[in-house]
Amino acid sequence: MIRPARADETDAIIDVLRQSIGGHHDPTRLMAWITDPNRRIWVDAQIRGAIVVQIAGDEAEVIDIAVAPQHRRQGIGAALAGFALDHLQCCGVSVVFLEVRASNIPAIALYRRLGFSDAGTRPGYYRNGDDALLLRWDAPC
Repeated sequence: MIRPARADETDAIIDVLRQSIGGHHDPTRLMAWITDPNRRIWVDAQIRGAIVVQIAGDEAEVIDIAVAPQHRRQGIGAALAGFALDHLQCCGVSVVFLEVRASNIPAIALYRRLGFSDAGTRPGYYRNGDDALLLRWDAPC
């Protein structure tokens, strides 16, 4: 079951994000995002994964999608992404963008199955110099 994140789950969400994608995540900022009407954070029931989305008019951007390493390849990422796309479309969003590490073949395959297509490349986008693929999803008519 995918559902909106709650403010009291901030630490668990940050833990999933850190395990999955690394980096530093600010609890205050994440809590503010949970209550911001232009942003959404959804989690699975056990908070094994999370998706963070920002909405701007009829467009949205997936900021982060993360599944704890020990829970990958169980369909959690697909459930989160599918839920987010359905919800965003119902809210009037017609285009969704995301960036993914060009070397992350499993994630790219998932996004392609969900209907994302290539929209560009960002050379050296990540701290370690890896390129990012910019992907775009257009809501079905």
